[in-house]
Amino acid sequence: MWKLKYDGPVLPEGPFSHLIKSPRKEPPLKQLTLFETLEDQVRTDIIKLKNKFIRKGTVIKHIAKKHELPLSKAKALYEKIVEEIRHELEYEYYIKNKDYFDLNKALPVGVTWCSTSQGGCSNQHGASNTALQEAVSMQIYFGRGAMYAKVEEGDQIQRVPIELGDKTLHPGQYVKRLGHKKRSSFEMKDGWYLRYEGRIDEILLFSVNAIGTEGTDNFYYAFVQITPNDLLVQSAQNAFYDVHVEWLEVYDEVPMQETMQQLSLF
Repeated sequence: MWKLKYDGPVLPEGPFSHLIKSPRKEPPLKQLTLFETLEDQVRTDIIKLKNKFIRKGTVIKHIAKKHELPLSKAKALYEKIVEEIRHELEYEYYIKNKDYFDLNKALPVGVTWCSTSQGGCSNQHGASNTALQEAVSMQIYFGRGAMYAKVEEGDQIQRVPIELGDKTLHPGQYVKRLGHKKRSSFEMKDGWYLRYEGRIDEILLFSVNAIGTEGTDNFYYAFVQITPNDLLVQSAQNAFYDVHVEWLEVYDEVPMQETMQQLSLF
């Protein structure tokens, strides 16, 4: 006997009972772990929101609300997926530029420290990004929070002073740190300094205080100058952060380093 969900009479089984639709039965829930159940959906959410430069905290709250998760679990899921995405992008970039990295033709550098801003890119950032794509023939690389330029034959470095922060920086002078806010600055590790070499259009070029850099003279740290107080760095695929420079500590001479560490994505 089927009982339909309405207030009419009970319909007995008979020749036409097959025409009577039974109440819908929900399929049993598949018992999966949190990450197996939600990972693909949340990955899509993260990519969409991060492409709009939504802050980390806002993305986590969105995930928690949409998927009815505690904030702690939403945060764990977010961090797991973001780490996977980061490695995928770095590996994809490595494969595209494998010859470059395998031949170790990178600027010899000390390990650098930088902290990317969690905020988004403003319109002026988008405008400045044009300099990376259109200005010159030199190639732009990135890795470990820094941006590098390979100056091609025919690119003329303009060895001119620049206004940066509260100082005028001349070619040949050194700086230890660009920016003073922890989440929007670039700093060389102990013993290492950036040496200003000049500029090509909006892109400022820096070498380092190293002895024996023969064969790597055409590789430089690169920063796009937006204003006298703002620099732009591409740190990953489609990822940019700004360095705000209020004041600058400038050195005419610094101790030179004899051992270098090659750029590496991993």
